[in-house]
Amino acid sequence: MKFIVVFFVMFTVAACGPKIYVDYDPEVDYTKLSSYTFIENEVEALNELDQKRFTTAIQEYLKKQNYHFNNTPVVGIQLLTNLADRQTHSTIGIGVGGGGGHINGGISGGIPITQTKKYLQVTLNLVFLKNRELFWQATTEVVFNPNMNPEEREQFFKALANQLLKKYPPKKKK
Repeated sequence: MKFIVVFFVMFTVAACGPKIYVDYDPEVDYTKLSSYTFIENEVEALNELDQKRFTTAIQEYLKKQNYHFNNTPVVGIQLLTNLADRQTHSTIGIGVGGGGGHINGGISGGIPITQTKKYLQVTLNLVFLKNRELFWQATTEVVFNPNMNPEEREQFFKALANQLLKKYPPKKKK
């Protein structure tokens, strides 16, 4: 059962395909960057457990890219989050129609349905620690369910970190 729930969370995050916006400095030699630390994170929208889940997921991704968390880093990672409520509006349509011969008629109407969803807005900045210069940034906004259990939350933040960092480091254009 846990597998099904975890699979559903992963599928939902992947299928909904949050749009990731990436911007970067093409002049930076990304092959020379290999050490990092977290700096000035503003993640008030997340509780301490979710902050830890998210930063751990980022660290796991970067470890696969041969980055190392250490005491003399070159790169600073700044994580900014915000939680916002948004109302979604949709309607259910009802229609009645009939006709015969040359006479046609119809009646239709809509029943409005309003829901409030929570959206997690995330910005991931990579800066040079030496001068605090931004050289890479990814931003997104995803639907966030505050009622997820711990396993679902871990999978949610792992999928989110992987999507945010998917285009890091940027590929050199030939």
